[in-house]
Amino acid sequence: MAEEIAPAKIQLVAKAGFERMRNYRRATAMFVREYAGYYYRQSKGLTGEEPINLIFNTIRAMVPNLVMKSPINEVTTKFTAYKQYAELLSLALDSVNEDIKLKNTIRAWIVSALFGWGIMKVGLAAKGEMIKFGDVNVDPGQVYAELVDLDNFIMDPVCT
Repeated sequence: MAEEIAPAKIQLVAKAGFERMRNYRRATAMFVREYAGYYYRQSKGLTGEEPINLIFNTIRAMVPNLVMKSPINEVTTKFTAYKQYAELLSLALDSVNEDIKLKNTIRAWIVSALFGWGIMKVGLAAKGEMIKFGDVNVDPGQVYAELVDLDNFIMDPVCT
């Protein structure tokens, strides 16, 4: 027998999922406070004139080395008749990567993952009109990727 869906029940389930993520959001806030360092509260560090923020330096060095340029796609096939189409498809995917600013999205995703959870929404736009993701319009059938902030993510409260 199907269970009746009511707005109040959906609201309670969403609230339970949001409450389940409370510890993760608090941990992320603590990590971001450490990342910002004492620059906004104190003018001097414990041992010297300026504190050395190792978390900031690590992220500043690591992220550009992991994602230097937009990703390059290589589409191949075993069939000779489709080799030109595969090459055109790889060029089209490279163009889409630049259009949706995938390099910046992946960099932000890595930073988000270093502070807690890195959550991305990816897929194909499959509607009849243009879909707006942030400041980018996505054509139907086009690949898209968007970073999801931990505060905008609701976990299923019954999943394990």
